Amino acid sequence: MKRFSMRVILLITLVFASFICSQAETQESKPSIFSEEVFWDFGFVPFDYELVHFYDIKNNGNGNLYITHIGSSCDCSHGRALDTLIRPGESTKIKATFSTTDYYGKNTRTLTLNTNDPTNPVFNLEFVSLIGALPKQVEAQPNALFFLPPHKDKDVKLLNNSGSDIEVKIYMEPDSIFTVSGTELEIKSDSSVSINVTPNSDLSAGTYHSSFLVEFGTKPKVRVTVPVKIVRY
Repeated sequence: MKRFSMRVILLITLVFASFICSQAETQESKPSIFSEEVFWDFGFVPFDYELVHFYDIKNNGNGNLYITHIGSSCDCSHGRALDTLIRPGESTKIKATFSTTDYYGKNTRTLTLNTNDPTNPVFNLEFVSLIGALPKQVEAQPNALFFLPPHKDKDVKLLNNSGSDIEVKIYMEPDSIFTVSGTELEIKSDSSVSINVTPNSDLSAGTYHSSFLVEFGTKPKVRVTVPVKIVRY
């Protein structure tokens, strides 16, 4: 009888210990939000257009990460998560949009992500722009593109008045509504090059907003963002 009782007690103890360990493992599983880029500089931008930038958000933890809300520091900007559930080791993108209407000069805006990360329940993404001003040494002509259905493509001239040869890099957003003919260029001193921008042929009816950034390799570097608006009927 005593042996039977001891076996029962031992069995209960093992089951209880297993339950405690399982609970501990569950409690230790937690998400961890991470982004290599929490700040974006649009550089010089024109009035009355909508700018777009995508941030990569990753879950470095071992529990599911949930983005429960995205707030903005003003009504002129907002953010949208392509996925609100991010499993361990996976990532998603946050699409930030900013309307330059009614603003001038340097503007800084913040998107606030609310998550279930116990360490970072509030995670901020920031972007800055210089609205309505033009850089002195370089320029993009035109500084914004608007495509109606008859428009197949348009050229943008990149001018270099810096007095020296410079390299130019073009950064595309991953929304794939248009293509650019070249993303790494060189412009001779007091000269210019042209790039061709072509809307995607498979766009359905609607109005699309995006942008691309031109980084001129002057000293210091100059950034110019060219907004792109496409209308299809």
